[in-house]
Amino acid sequence: MATLYQHIHYKGYARHLSAGNYRTADLQGKGVRNNDVSSLHLASGHEAILYDGDNFTGLSYVTRSHLPNFVPLGWNDRMNIYI
Repeated sequence: MATLYQHIHYKGYARHLSAGNYRTADLQGKGVRNNDVSSLHLASGHEAILYDGDNFTGLSYVTRSHLPNFVPLGWNDRMNIYI
């Protein structure tokens, strides 16, 4: 459904995620370091909601497309995810 990348433009380590809710501990359990994601490749027809706080709190950002670079959005290295 989605692939998270450590660096912008889909570089660094990659972690593939199925549809679901991923808190900080869930992401860490899949090998994603806390606040270490800089790009997202999202499967066609899916939506991802990014949150800047654990347990889906704080600011959120909704996308239905790939995000090759979180920097211009102000979301670099800060997120939990709901796919």
